[in-house]
Amino acid sequence: MSTTIKKYFDEEYEYQILKCVIGDVVEDSNGKKLRDTRYGESIIGLLDPKYFSTSFLKKIVDLIKHHYSLYRTIPSYREIKAQAQLKLSSSIEKEALVDELIRIANLEIKDKRFVQDAHRQFFTQQSILEYCYNTIDGIKSGKEIQSVDSMMASLRDFQRKLYYNDRPVEIIPDSQYQFDDKGEVYYLGWGDYFDQIFNVKQGRLALGIVPTGVGKTTSAVVSAVYNFLLGKKVLMIFFEDYYEDIVKKIYSKLSHMGISTVINNQDTTYQIINPKVKSAYDKGGRIVLIKKNQTNTTTNDIRLIFDNYIAQHGALDFVVLDYLDCLRSPFDKKYKDEYQEQSDVMIDVITLISDLEYYVPCLSYIQSGRSGINKAIVEMENAGGSIKRAFKAPLVFSFSKTPTQKSNKKANVYIDKNRDGDAGILFKDVLFDNGSVCIEIDETNIEGMEAYLS
Repeated sequence: MSTTIKKYFDEEYEYQILKCVIGDVVEDSNGKKLRDTRYGESIIGLLDPKYFSTSFLKKIVDLIKHHYSLYRTIPSYREIKAQAQLKLSSSIEKEALVDELIRIANLEIKDKRFVQDAHRQFFTQQSILEYCYNTIDGIKSGKEIQSVDSMMASLRDFQRKLYYNDRPVEIIPDSQYQFDDKGEVYYLGWGDYFDQIFNVKQGRLALGIVPTGVGKTTSAVVSAVYNFLLGKKVLMIFFEDYYEDIVKKIYSKLSHMGISTVINNQDTTYQIINPKVKSAYDKGGRIVLIKKNQTNTTTNDIRLIFDNYIAQHGALDFVVLDYLDCLRSPFDKKYKDEYQEQSDVMIDVITLISDLEYYVPCLSYIQSGRSGINKAIVEMENAGGSIKRAFKAPLVFSFSKTPTQKSNKKANVYIDKNRDGDAGILFKDVLFDNGSVCIEIDETNIEGMEAYLS
């Protein structure tokens, strides 16, 4: 009863989906070669030779599934070729299968995401139809009681296919677990001592809980400029500020002059910062600002911005998203309240930046609620909106300023959550000057929470 991909789409799609399953090899910023096989792993249970039209494509699917059943990894082209050498007896068949592999490997896919989504839907649809047809046939044949058991068995089999990628990890003898050390570490530029304690790996999100007016944009600019000067390709996406306001802060940080001085001495400022900008460019650095609408921008729009940036600049190293409260969910469903939507947005952002297609560190923020205004220490419980956003973020920090600290250009910085290091660390009275776009945190600012609160 099943149809083939060729009949449903066309012949080219058979090759495109296999390329998506095997995955492309990409090189990360450390020069390591990685193969993104997560899509293949997510549909390996639904992948079936019967959906392919030629014997060679069916054989390739068989080899992929067999390899996966043994090693729990999607095989590379070389591994598929090696399996074919072992399992095929005819040299003509081996040669023809290798030709098919070369065709798959050399294929260019213009819209990979559409191909992946369309085939996931196709495979799921065919599995559901097969389950329904088998059930109907059982009922028609008069096996009502047996067909109930058959229905349940078929349903369990379909669920196993659908969730095949949810594999447990077992600790076994003579097998060393390979820890994920692929992620390059990125510093925020808020002080050498602080950066060693709190930093962001590729594919991770650092979430700041910050009351209004304390310094979200200041810290965002400091981190963006810091990484730009190191030769990183930086993208700043913001919603509330104007381009001119962000550029003033960038010029202030680059020139080490206050914003008011920058405004009153624009020619002098340009003379100071231009050599630094040239030097960063020579290292490969880029810093791009994009302002989006704060009422209807979704995470799908952010993904499109990523794609356009990479198309223009070749890579994306560091993202600043100022801030999460302004993002909307792309999912077409009615939410019970804004908290539910905010939670979905958070999950989608984390999924986006951890996707190996981007695999980029992201610095972002949410505002605190009223309880965080003028508070000595802002904690997760003071977050505005859905607190689940802070629960899901791998790294959480906060800025806070009492009225006295605001007048003295000081702030408290608190590391509330840190999956890669120590947490519960308070930095008291750090230099935090919004007027000169400067943050300096060192070991002298460390203060015990209990001693400070007493």
